[in-house]
Amino acid sequence: MHHNHSISHRLLWTSEVAIGVVVLAVATHAYGWGEGLLIALSLVIAYLVPRIVLARQTGASVVAHAILLVAGAMLASFVFLYLASWIDVSQGYTLAYPHLSSDNGRYYHWAWAYRYGLNPDGELPFKGYPMMIVGLWQVLGVSVVWPVALNVMLTLLAVVLTGMTTRRLLEGRVAYSSGVLLATGMGLMLLLSYYLWHGANVLKEPSLYFSLAASGYVLAGVQRRSASNGWRIYWGDVALFAIACGLAACVRPTYLYFVLLGVLMVAGSHWRIHWRIVGLLLCICLLALLVGNSLSTYTLARHQVIASGGWEMQRVFMTGASQQAYYAYVGKYFFYPWWQRVLMLPLSMGVQWVTPFPWLYSYAEATAGDIIPRLRWGWYAIGGIALGYYWLLAWRRQAQLGTWAWWPLVAWAAIAYLFAGTITRYALPMVPLFVPLAVYVLCLVASGHYRRPFVAWITLYAVALAVTLVLCYHIQVDYLQQLHIYYQHIRAALSAIQAG
Repeated sequence: MHHNHSISHRLLWTSEVAIGVVVLAVATHAYGWGEGLLIALSLVIAYLVPRIVLARQTGASVVAHAILLVAGAMLASFVFLYLASWIDVSQGYTLAYPHLSSDNGRYYHWAWAYRYGLNPDGELPFKGYPMMIVGLWQVLGVSVVWPVALNVMLTLLAVVLTGMTTRRLLEGRVAYSSGVLLATGMGLMLLLSYYLWHGANVLKEPSLYFSLAASGYVLAGVQRRSASNGWRIYWGDVALFAIACGLAACVRPTYLYFVLLGVLMVAGSHWRIHWRIVGLLLCICLLALLVGNSLSTYTLARHQVIASGGWEMQRVFMTGASQQAYYAYVGKYFFYPWWQRVLMLPLSMGVQWVTPFPWLYSYAEATAGDIIPRLRWGWYAIGGIALGYYWLLAWRRQAQLGTWAWWPLVAWAAIAYLFAGTITRYALPMVPLFVPLAVYVLCLVASGHYRRPFVAWITLYAVALAVTLVLCYHIQVDYLQQLHIYYQHIRAALSAIQAG
């Protein structure tokens, strides 16, 4: 047994070295030895930090390490894919000043202008993330490599934390070891391509990935503590929670409302036992929220606008061409009264669940980076199995996981309510919180429990999902074609007017 264990570790180390050599070879071939070494070094460091964290965990098997390695290789592939589209020396785009657009470009160019004493273009509501980029540059030099590597590291840490949360929440509840639970929780994360894809971009989402994953881990620990040790304060968890809240306060403090929601939901069930630790977590969260709001231009008045809707929300969140078919069905969603928006939650939550779609691009112009992340079969599978928890187990007293299990679903509903389900990216930080629920269902079914009702549920879910995707495809593509013809007529009419 020891001999087999030693062989498996050697295979893991060999694989890590081999992938490291491949990363170095690709980087140096594409960008030369100077910049190539910089890229390879940054990605290796981004992998080693979560690898060290994982190695210190109970049940951290070779399988768990191999899963982390695969996740790191996937993210490295995404990084090279995007660097190829960002860097074009002939057009003046380098690692220091890449060709970035959308939110990638807004954050990076704001940081670049600030770093060189220029007036940044445009107002950013949350300056914490570009200021983090500036801080990295002050120490390591100006390059897109460093913020991307930071995001890779935070995403991989979120993968590890999801496995840790799965182990902490389910250990002792199912007939599987801590190592199996840790590896399974991490393994399911590999299926979330759209989630992992953001880890290769210059976006603030990976910071929120880490914040929500860390908060979920800490709150899972609070819920699992019994009456005999519920009064104890675990300072390691408190420190991790403080880091998570501080990071969220820097990049997007509005997500602290969801952390606060989780604390209150977990505290509500056994507050007499957990009041000390919960009170401390509440103070940390509220302090981070206060500091975060003071650093951003999103005041409490702005939060009220987001919650109440109105023209400002309608103008910003339902204007894209791909959203017009949905807009034709729901109308002026942000002008509806709150109770009507609540009644529409099954629709808005469903839209948030199934989008984005891979067919919204012209395939003559689309890149692999546009299409691959939006093939979301992994999320559909994990999400469907996790929903099986609410269908099969949430109402069974002996099988339920407590109020923690309701936290991701309530947060998902809140995001769908606020934005009509149109911005799936806003819900991505909540996705790992569904993974322990999916693992729990799979463990019980594998042990011979609830097999028939599970098969009935997953069949119903698969059929409903297939019908939904087919309908969405035809409705959306037909609408976009009509929109394209309409704009062609408008352009032809304008050309005729100008010619006449």
